[in-house]
Amino acid sequence: MNIRPYLVAFRLALSKALVYRANLLLGAINVLIWFGTLILIYRAVGGSLGSYSEAELVTYILATSFMASTLFNTATQEQISDEIVEGDLVNFLLRPINYFCYWISRALAVRCVFMVVATIAVFILAQWVREDILVPTDSVIIFQTLTIAFGAIVLMTVLDFISASSSFWTGRNFGPRWMFMIFARFLSGAAFPIALMPGWAQTIFHATPFPYLVGAAAETVIGKLAGPAFLQALMIQWIWICASILVLSFLWRKGIRSYAAYGS
Repeated sequence: MNIRPYLVAFRLALSKALVYRANLLLGAINVLIWFGTLILIYRAVGGSLGSYSEAELVTYILATSFMASTLFNTATQEQISDEIVEGDLVNFLLRPINYFCYWISRALAVRCVFMVVATIAVFILAQWVREDILVPTDSVIIFQTLTIAFGAIVLMTVLDFISASSSFWTGRNFGPRWMFMIFARFLSGAAFPIALMPGWAQTIFHATPFPYLVGAAAETVIGKLAGPAFLQALMIQWIWICASILVLSFLWRKGIRSYAAYGS
């Protein structure tokens, strides 16, 4: 496979993302305000909360702020949706390139930019609460965190495509995309550890793929997800990835058939 088109797509998407510097600045400010407020709330509670110490809670929020800022942006969904609705998708289908690889390249570029923004914002927050954070130094924990974070990026990319694919039947799908992001943020544990919820709520949360986007990585950072628990979480995460790929493949084949029929 010739990777040159995908490298070009990555470079162009990176250049486009860097053009709108004001958006990046506002994104960093949003992270500082939202997650800074959560840290204030947890520090105001004082002491431990459930099985979490104050340092674990603060570190958890810092980890989730980085993951959520990297994962939860709608740029990929919006652009794929626009191409489906406006008919530009045909141009890609007629070219000798893989549409999914093309958009994975672009999505990766956008995530790299948001990752840098998130790193800066988290660094600022960490300087504010540095006496209350747990910095992982164990190489095993660091490796496990990177592993689960990589899986989260893969899973979120596939879910982005699934959400955007609804445009085959719903037009620009602002409503479905908005609902998807609401559920993703709430059910992922981005605002609070899922373990603090009642048992029945935890069952509902873990019946979705969202806890394996943000919460699992944050739990790994603070050492709450280690040993067999980590292996179980990693296995479930990749089960969701495989299941999501199958769902996406089904929706895409069905959508392309109806799209081609409509275009003819």
